[in-house]
Amino acid sequence: PIGLNWQKTHGTMAMGTEFATSFVSLNKSNTPSLGCAIIGDTDPGKEFFVEIHSDSVSNLFGIAFELVYSPTTYVKALAVGSGAWMGSDVIFFANIDTTTGVIGIGISRKAGQGGVNGSGMVAKV
Repeated sequence: PIGLNWQKTHGTMAMGTEFATSFVSLNKSNTPSLGCAIIGDTDPGKEFFVEIHSDSVSNLFGIAFELVYSPTTYVKALAVGSGAWMGSDVIFFANIDTTTGVIGIGISRKAGQGGVNGSGMVAKV
């Protein structure tokens, strides 16, 4: 599923220039969406985390998305990990391009596993 869907666009979601420290849902209705939560102190020079959460999904087997940031103005991405919500036995791919400021993330459950339902953390940067 990751390879078949990689670099395909299924919709565009825009984030504002400011983030809240709690979960920010991009979901304006009861449709599946992604959102983020900033964890930690975001003062200059401080390390913090961005948790990516899915919201209101049904039978999610895999997901791929890109996060875009300004690598020279705002932050430096250090590492990416998968969240526990999709399970511990998943296929996880992440690529941090520090030159362009693009983080590509792909997560898929394995064959024989069903999809997950509800809401939860899918990745942490």
